Amino acid sequence: MTWRTEIPYDQLPQPLTASVTESSLLWACAYPEAGTVVVWVRTDHRRELEFSLTEARFLTHAERERALPPKREFALPDQRCCVVQDACLLPSSEIRYERYAVYDLQRAHLITECGQKFFGPVYQDPDVIVVNELQRATFTERYRREWSPSERVSHWALWLHRNRRWAGEDGRDEDTAFTPAAWRYMQEVDPDVEQLLPDIIDELAQLWTYDPARMLAEFRRRRACDPTRRCPA
Repeated sequence: MTWRTEIPYDQLPQPLTASVTESSLLWACAYPEAGTVVVWVRTDHRRELEFSLTEARFLTHAERERALPPKREFALPDQRCCVVQDACLLPSSEIRYERYAVYDLQRAHLITECGQKFFGPVYQDPDVIVVNELQRATFTERYRREWSPSERVSHWALWLHRNRRWAGEDGRDEDTAFTPAAWRYMQEVDPDVEQLLPDIIDELAQLWTYDPARMLAEFRRRRACDPTRRCPA
């Protein structure tokens, strides 16, 4: 696991800040291997830019694409699978993304696909990402058969915490993570999750130092909201 160090706005190179305002900056980190600084900026959605320190300019899409590493393959014998790792720039955001296609050892069929943002605050080892994805395939069964109520509460609190954090990284209000789709997924895994919801939100509110009663009310308001219509205030 690699923890990337965030660069504050006032420590970014001046030619970069001439094009990126402090209010639009979501995240910045160094990429020493390429001699660049990578920033996520807020426009109508999150967008990734890569700034060359030696040339004092932003790299073009073509330049970034040419610098992507070649496809590679590695095996996970304990999981009885092999993985094809590939890199790309996501078309809507220019975010550098790593994709992992997971096959059986004979490459006869595709088991699953997963991936991660390369320049996120935390870069996980690819084998960890793949193993976690494989475990998710049996998650519901293990959740219902093995987990205690407190383990279930902590799981959902952390799951909602990650969704809120990702919403904020995208430049949106964190509460937009409280979607009807998120609630449907929680119910699919645990049909009795409503009974745990006050404890889930209480634990989540502690992570955000937020009033649990207000957060619970907001969650319930948003989970019932038709995404094609405006939610009532």
